[in-house]
Amino acid sequence: MNKIKVTQVRSIIGRDETQKRTIQALGLGKINRSRVHNDTPAIRGMINKVRHLVMVEEIIPETVKKEEKQQAVKAEVTEKAAETKKPKVTKAVKETETPEEDKKPEKKTAKQEETAIEEDKEVVKQPPKKKTTEEETTETDSNKEE
Repeated sequence: MNKIKVTQVRSIIGRDETQKRTIQALGLGKINRSRVHNDTPAIRGMINKVRHLVMVEEIIPETVKKEEKQQAVKAEVTEKAAETKKPKVTKAVKETETPEEDKKPEKKTAKQEETAIEEDKEVVKQPPKKKTTEEETTETDSNKEE
């Protein structure tokens, strides 16, 4: 069976609802999106209804295989991406424990927050400054007077 490539080239904004639905049925929806369909009378009828919004190309069987492979690879990639985004669900949850989502963060008072901040900070001791000769002389003079 022959295949045809349908590409949306114009926007559906401001179009009749039936034309919008036809574009969606063809698997399109955004400009420059393409889909490969079997060349059937039903698909030709849909294309005829929105011919001013799409571009149609007949495909040679060799290129069909390449495009089907590309679509399959894209589908696999999107499935893998969707799987990685899904949180893992554990089957058994203890009745006494509540899920982390249900737990509310505890409110701390100002004193508790201050002590937590102080505990987090590392106290860095600085070495004492070297005294200059002027400071040494004033110290020795004050010690002598006492």
